[in-house]
Amino acid sequence: MDFDAEMLKGQLLCGCDFGYTNDPTAFVASLLVPQENRIYVFREWGGTGYLNNQIADAITTLGFAKSLIICDSAEQKSIDELRQCGIRNAKPSVKGKGSVLQGI
Repeated sequence: MDFDAEMLKGQLLCGCDFGYTNDPTAFVASLLVPQENRIYVFREWGGTGYLNNQIADAITTLGFAKSLIICDSAEQKSIDELRQCGIRNAKPSVKGKGSVLQGI
């Protein structure tokens, strides 16, 4: 549905999943609005073949360089490289028990 993200009051949630060749890199920004029991996704970016400095540049250009970004925890080196590029609040996700097996 159409919505104006600037008119919504909610918690900003940002996430990044790293990819390169077969799997794309994906960055999303969304707002959690608990009163409506909804998550509004309002920014998406990604694709294949992006190096970590290019991912950091895109996040900065989109205006989320200072936001908390929960990233793919299997890519600690990539998270560290994002931090070196100025994305200081990039943090690894915490995966629940059995989540890897369920993903397979």
